[in-house]
Amino acid sequence: MTYTELTHDDLLEPYQPDWPVLETSDAEEPFNEAGFYLLRELAQVVTLIASLHPSVPLDRNRAILHGQLMRLAKLLRLTVRELSQGETFQLLSVQRAILEAVGTLKYLADDEDGSRFDQYVMNGLIAERELLLTIQKNVRMREGARLHIESRMERSIQATAEAAGIADVTSLAGRKKIGWPTAETRVRLLGPDAYAAYRTGSAETHGDWNDLYRNHLTWQDGQFEPNPYDRKARPQLTLTPAVLVADCLAKQAEVLIESESATYLIDRLKGICRRAWRITELHELMLARIAP
Repeated sequence: MTYTELTHDDLLEPYQPDWPVLETSDAEEPFNEAGFYLLRELAQVVTLIASLHPSVPLDRNRAILHGQLMRLAKLLRLTVRELSQGETFQLLSVQRAILEAVGTLKYLADDEDGSRFDQYVMNGLIAERELLLTIQKNVRMREGARLHIESRMERSIQATAEAAGIADVTSLAGRKKIGWPTAETRVRLLGPDAYAAYRTGSAETHGDWNDLYRNHLTWQDGQFEPNPYDRKARPQLTLTPAVLVADCLAKQAEVLIESESATYLIDRLKGICRRAWRITELHELMLARIAP
């Protein structure tokens, strides 16, 4: 693999919102614009952090952290790409994934003895365990006859487990005994309001009535009509992850950022967090100002 050495000049310049406009605006569009450019800046910084070449070969636990960072970077970039095209469908679901990824990073980064990483791995292999048991049951029912696809699936499960240090997935305990915390528990580690933001995307993720009513139907004069258009983005869609992601990564930098540029990257993350907080506060003041 070829590695490219980057310098600070390769990063986007820190985005500077038009504060006077945000302080006086009675519309959400300036806040949407500011949130978009802040999230774009954050996505590039997180992508760089996730792509840093490790100073020493990664063991399993550090590989998990790097993998989570890379996944987070891709989720942020996905959000930026969709918003740049005016698409908002399922972005609240993507935000749920972003917040859960950050909550997972926070939980794992605070590990003291490796047990949390063991929980993470074992919990993630439960589905493979159930699939393997189903394959073995089906083979027994056929009196030992094995399909080619079953052999391929068994090899894939074995490779995934071995990379995680698990010799036999069928011996794994159940989820309750493993003790991996729920998404709610992990997201709440990010702050008192994080889980409320996480739950906001629940209806969109599952296609509940609220999602249909708000996003896929119109209701007028007692009649429903299908709605083929995307809902207009709200500033919270960009500002919430900008605050929570930047704040968490900056605070956990000692564990998550391996680079001589760590100090610079931490400053960039803190700057993004400060600007996102200020934009959020100005947006709330605007909403209070125009409230009937």
